[in-house]
Amino acid sequence: MQNDDTVIFEVSDNGNGIEKKELDKIIKSDEQDNRKSFNSIGISNIKNRIALIYGDGYGLIMESALGVGTTTRITIPKDK
Repeated sequence: MQNDDTVIFEVSDNGNGIEKKELDKIIKSDEQDNRKSFNSIGISNIKNRIALIYGDGYGLIMESALGVGTTTRITIPKDK
């Protein structure tokens, strides 16, 4: 998906979904794990790298709803 200024990569599933509290816990746990190992490339690392390279407004977002599924979206500028 893209508009005039951005390209959006989106992956969705129709699984059970994840409660917001649990999703926040996964992301927070991932941030802590990245500090322990240089070999770990996780959700927060990807999110932070995209924001660092492309600036505010770009990055990785995860959304989930119980009984609906989970969507992960990466947004980057079209031309960089």
